[in-house]
Amino acid sequence: MKKPAMMKMLMVGGIAVSLFACDANNDTGTAMIAGKNTLEAPVDSGVVLAQVDGTQITDKQVKYAIKKTVGRNLVGPGLVGQSADRRFNKELEKKILDSLVSSRAMAIAYEKTMDAKEKQEITIMTDAYREELLVKRYLRATIEPEAVSTDLVKSYYNEHLTDFGAITVKEYELLRTETVVDDSQRKRVIAEYEKARNNKDWKAVAEKMTKTALKIEYSKSAGNPNLLIRDLQRLVEKTKVGETSGVGFYKGKIAIVRVIGEKQLAAKPLNEVSKMIREKLAPLQVKKAVKEASTIALGKVTVNYTQQ
Repeated sequence: MKKPAMMKMLMVGGIAVSLFACDANNDTGTAMIAGKNTLEAPVDSGVVLAQVDGTQITDKQVKYAIKKTVGRNLVGPGLVGQSADRRFNKELEKKILDSLVSSRAMAIAYEKTMDAKEKQEITIMTDAYREELLVKRYLRATIEPEAVSTDLVKSYYNEHLTDFGAITVKEYELLRTETVVDDSQRKRVIAEYEKARNNKDWKAVAEKMTKTALKIEYSKSAGNPNLLIRDLQRLVEKTKVGETSGVGFYKGKIAIVRVIGEKQLAAKPLNEVSKMIREKLAPLQVKKAVKEASTIALGKVTVNYTQQ
């Protein structure tokens, strides 16, 4: 068997499976088959191709099923597009029609077993799905989101410079106990920390205290205070350059910090981040347009809340 012919057979078989899978996992789809059309305007239902317990399956339903499972490219003026050969078209149409007949039979069979509560649930789901489709079409027909202007991009950039790297970095030294200490040791540590405030060589302070059995760690680091661990952030954030923090805790250990430097990093240039900003603001423009469309729609109807 040639590969093109085999691919067509696999596609036709796959479509049938796909249709059954869609119906099995979509309660609203089944409900629409068995339910009534609630649109008031007359609808051209198309050419009837099959009847199942008096309900009709038309060429338009087959066409829609093909479009949903295979794609728009195979749906042309007839049931399927001109690009596919006629034999494949007929096989495809027959498989789709058979699948729709089977799906309709299952829907009708189950509908006969439903009690009033389940019928009500299906009706609610069907109404919700129909309303969702109508809302989508309303929005497509009415909203036209404003483009993200250059001025809007600039304004967002200037208001969110920290998002683009404009942050303050503090360089600091840290003394902290290596282990959790008892009350008597805590008093000694705090006393030594107070002495260390006027000592420029904290590394030497840590080494000296360690020799007295008060094991102290010394470290030197830098970072944006807002990005530090909370305990460390409290010590660094409000301490100015050249000043020493109060005694606090860092990861459960007694600690003290001295800020020895500070620098302001520049934000990335606007031209490097403008595309990202536009992508971020575009959904907000859509949201704004949807809200405006909703306001217009609400102005055309009467709303009464019966329960408060």
